[in-house]
Amino acid sequence: MILRAAGAAALILLLIGMYASRFYYASPHAGTWDMVDFALALERFDLLAMQPHFPGYPYFILGGMWMRQWIGDPVLALSVFNVLMSLLSCFPTYWLARRRMTPLGSLSFCLFVQGAAYLWIISSQPMSEGTALAVLWWYLWSLNKGYENQKTVYQILPLLLFSILMGVRLSYAVFGVGILLLWLADWKRRSGRLIWSRFAGYAVIAAGFQAIWIAGLAYSEGGLKPLIQLATGFTTGHFSEWGGALTAVDEGYFSRFIRLLVHLVWVGMLGKSAASGVVLTGIIVVLCLRARSFWRSLRFGRTEKAAWIMWLVYLIYAFVAQNMDKPRHLVPLISLGLALAFLFLYRRAEIGHATVFRTLTALFVGLQLIAGFQFARTQASELPATYQLASGLASRTDDFIVYSWEEDRVLYYLQAQYPHKRVYTYEFFMGEIRERGDRKVLITDRVLKGFEAQGIPVWDRVVKTGEFRSDPTIEPVYSHVILYEWNNK
Repeated sequence: MILRAAGAAALILLLIGMYASRFYYASPHAGTWDMVDFALALERFDLLAMQPHFPGYPYFILGGMWMRQWIGDPVLALSVFNVLMSLLSCFPTYWLARRRMTPLGSLSFCLFVQGAAYLWIISSQPMSEGTALAVLWWYLWSLNKGYENQKTVYQILPLLLFSILMGVRLSYAVFGVGILLLWLADWKRRSGRLIWSRFAGYAVIAAGFQAIWIAGLAYSEGGLKPLIQLATGFTTGHFSEWGGALTAVDEGYFSRFIRLLVHLVWVGMLGKSAASGVVLTGIIVVLCLRARSFWRSLRFGRTEKAAWIMWLVYLIYAFVAQNMDKPRHLVPLISLGLALAFLFLYRRAEIGHATVFRTLTALFVGLQLIAGFQFARTQASELPATYQLASGLASRTDDFIVYSWEEDRVLYYLQAQYPHKRVYTYEFFMGEIRERGDRKVLITDRVLKGFEAQGIPVWDRVVKTGEFRSDPTIEPVYSHVILYEWNNK
């Protein structure tokens, strides 16, 4: 009893220490286009001006506005709000585990899932994924309550939490399949009797909850029609041009799936820690040695089955519709995948090798906490490559103008006092520099790669004049920015 109490106290202290570190190292940097969108939204909410970009993430922005009452910096306010929401999500995570595990096992589950190294980055930066993941855990808990209790309040609760989830991050819409599975279970309990009035009522309530945040967006944009037009334009662009979806990139299925797998396992679940990979492999190998009882550990309850189905549905969705350059889009797969893996291995440990399971799990969690702490500290203390670019340009004394791609959004946010402009097409760029006279023309590598994709040979007309790097795990797209000077002769 004393050992169990001591173990529980140690795990609680680790959780407290983990979240204290995340609060302390909440990121004050908006080094990407999306981060700037969110930060500017706290100043003035305007979808047309991409403050933030569609679909607006209204509940996340409201949370940032609320936090800004105490924290003046909008970026830091959003980051701290993310950490707070992540901390609060420990409760449903623990409660879900407690339905199947001992208190000590439930705390271990919570630390195993919440302590993943990559989630340290996500939960302490000014992006909506941190809050969305936190709300997702509350939503999963509400589904479990709906399965266990047929009272109307527990059938409506998932509808409310799903609407909040949509108002935080619309790309998690596929998790709505969980509500359909809940309704299917209700139908089966009634021996196939479909009570239309009951489900029609739930559908109306669900639509009403969603209408709250949609109506707010429509009001801010001057009506439902302008909002629909904005949504159509954004969605079309996402799937046909810049969004990184399968339909917007020239990439083979196999290559894309391998990238997804690498980001999911190596980056997301292991935090790029080879030691964590060795330990997790050891847990799986040892606990799967007793093959005769393998199938016993695969007996899932209704909530677990629903979680597996939602995980697979989101996996397909991420493969088709998300940008594989950004592992943050895989956050639900990472967190829910770790949870399902722990639950499977916990069952195996109950069959045998419990001591080995506890020892190796403690080692895995320790390695992840160390890696996560290093990620969070780096994210808070190291300037993003785009910030370094802004600082390097500010130190120049010559007469110049810089042309960039998404980096220009960051330069605008940092209120750069030198001329800078965003450019996409070579024709527009050539028209611009003809008007610049003798002023030096600086250009980033992203713009040059864009010109190259348009069939323009440009590399023999530039000279490298600067290079800026930051951690690619924290910012995979703009962690390396190269600045060139254009030779117009």
